[in-house]
Parts: sequence; C-alpha cells; structure tokens
Amino acid sequence: DAQRSINPTMDRHGMFVAVLIVLVAVSGTANNFAARIKGKILGDYNFVCVVPDSIIQLSFNLIVLAFLVARKKVRRPQFEYVFRHGSTWGQNGAWKYLVFAGMNDIANNVTGLAAQPYLSTFMMSLMDQATTPFTVFFSMLILKTRYNALEAVSVLVILCAAVSCVLIAHADNREDSSEFWAFFAAATTSFAALSFVLKEITFNGYQKERRDIHTSQPPLRIQMQQTQFTGDQLQQRLNEQAGTSCDSDVGQECLNVFLVGSVINFVGLLSSVPIALVNHAAVSSGPSWQAMQEGLHFLFTRSDAFAAYIVYICINTFFNVCLIFTTSHGSALLSFLSLKIAVPLTAILSAVPWPVIGARPLNSSEWLALMVLLCGIAAFRVGNLRRERQENCSSS
Repeated sequence: DAQRSINPTMDRHGMFVAVLIVLVAVSGTANNFAARIKGKILGDYNFVCVVPDSIIQLSFNLIVLAFLVARKKVRRPQFEYVFRHGSTWGQNGAWKYLVFAGMNDIANNVTGLAAQPYLSTFMMSLMDQATTPFTVFFSMLILKTRYNALEAVSVLVILCAAVSCVLIAHADNREDSSEFWAFFAAATTSFAALSFVLKEITFNGYQKERRDIHTSQPPLRIQMQQTQFTGDQLQQRLNEQAGTSCDSDVGQECLNVFLVGSVINFVGLLSSVPIALVNHAAVSSGPSWQAMQEGLHFLFTRSDAFAAYIVYICINTFFNVCLIFTTSHGSALLSFLSLKIAVPLTAILSAVPWPVIGARPLNSSEWLALMVLLCGIAAFRVGNLRRERQENCSSS
C-alpha cells in the first residue's frame, strides 16, 4: 500500500519535471531570437536593458509572492529559512547564498547583453552551452559531486564542438561571429553556472531542514493524545505540518521559487547599475554613465526598440521562471541540460527570415559540429543517469 501511494507522487513529479524541460527548451529558443532582435536594434546600448529587466522581474516576483502569501501557499517556515540571522555562517539563512546568486545573475545578464549585438542567434545559443562544464566545475567544488569518466569525456567533446563552430564561423568572415565576443560570452556563462548551483544549495537545504524537523517531531495524533489543543491551536499545528511536508503536493514540495526570485531580483536591482557600468568600462571606450543615460533614452523613445524590448521581457520573464522551477524540482545541471534542446531548435529556426535579423542558415560544417555537440550532450546525460543509479544503489 505504501509503495502504491508513493508511486503516483513520483509519477506526477516526473511528469511535472518533463513538462518543465519542454517549457525551458521552447521558451529558451524564443528568448534567443527575441534577445537577438532587441540586441540588433539597440547595438552598443543593449547593456542598459539590465536596469528595466531587474525592475520588471522584481515586480513580477513580488506580485506573485504577495498573492501566494495571501492564499497561505507560502508559510512562515519558508521566510524563516531564507531570512534567519545568526552569529555564524551556518546559522544564517539562505539569504547568504541568494545574495551571491543575485549578483552573479546580474553579471551574467550584463555580459550576455554586451555580446548579443555581435553574435548570431545560433552562435549565442552555442556559447551558452559553456554553462555545462562550468556547472560541473562548481558542482565538484561546492557540492562535492563526483563525476564519472563518461561525463568527463562528454564535457571535453562539448567544448571541442563549440570551439570548432566558432573557428568555422570566423573562417567564413561572418560579421555576426566575432571570436572575441564568442569566447567572452562563453567564459561569462560561469556567472550563470555559479548562480544556479547556489540556488540548488538553497532549495536542497530547505528540503533537508524541513525533512529533519518533520521526522524529529512525533506525529500529530500522538501529540493530540499527550496534549489538549484548543480549536485554533489544532488548526495551527495542522497548518505547520502541512507546511513542512515535502510530499504533499508537486507545487508545494519545496521552497517557493517566487520567494527566492524576489530576494535574487532585489539584490540584482541594487547591483545592476554598478555592474553594468564596470562591464561597459571594461569592454568599451567612452564614459560609461553617459552611455547608460543615452541608452535608456534610446530604449524608451525609439518605438521599434521599445516594442522589441516588450516582446523580449515577456518571453524572458517566463523563461526565467521555468528555469528556476526546473532547478527547484530537479537540479542546476538539469536546467542547463534542458537548454541543450534549444540549440538544435535555434539552428533550425535560424533559416527563418526573422524581422530585423533576417535569415542566417547554418552551413554543412556548422551542422556537423552541432551533431558532434549533441552527441556529447547525450553521452553526458547517459553518464548522469548511470552515476545517479549507482549512488541510489549504494545509499540503499
């Protein structure tokens, strides 16, 4: 009976994660083209979008969070876990991780915005695949994850395939395939990788803490036998135990993503302008503050730029929500593996004559390199499953 009750929950969770993977792939593809169109219009001013991005995404997360709190879907233990203060690093809440995650998110956003005008949609999507080796590195460094030989070889194959695509495009002297910006975009995905590993630590830490508290308390029926509760006290105890259950519902089984998103985007809003100015000063000439003022004026006064931005921010917000949900219910690595599906979709749709950027079909050499990259990704996933199976067997 217990096995039958567990399996439906696992099946629902598996289906939910599968839907999230599809949504990440589809919204990621749409985000690639929307970002490229916006970047083409804004050009060197593209970096200023990080400021309205932060404001809009913070507002969105706060509105949804307020609605969920009003409906009592986000309970007090979640806020305590995030905002707890203590005298040592370990006693502090998850905010200590989310502060660094928020700053890394902004750094990733700013550097990506700087590279977008100079890379094709496919090349930008391809350079984003560097998140996989960086995620592997940070998982080993912070989470102490041990990868097998198949995973290690697969990462090398992915890196070689991505570099080959850059060299092929550079040999064709294409305007939208700058070597510098390609490697800049790839290297700065390290910010995104570190951010999502920190988010994974946050989500996993909450589940562990709730599970420890839940198992350390006697069941409510035993407490009722030992203690006389008033009606209000009994309802409070029921609510607390419902809030600590990790198996009650797929949508409530872990730390609320909009609470995490609100903290991250608040930190991002505070750090967006300084990080954007530092990045502009590092990669461009001229005064950074003046460029930001001119860029914001250009964004909000040019009708084509503003329209492209509205389309982009709607898609990007949905995409980011899907990513953080996937991290919450899966892992940081699963989020980035989901993005791999967007690479062939982006390659195929690059032949479509899009507004502003037009059509940019791949040549035969690029298709060959892409196939090698996809084989590396598939082998990496096989290695993941094999390692997880071995870990499950050893733990049981």
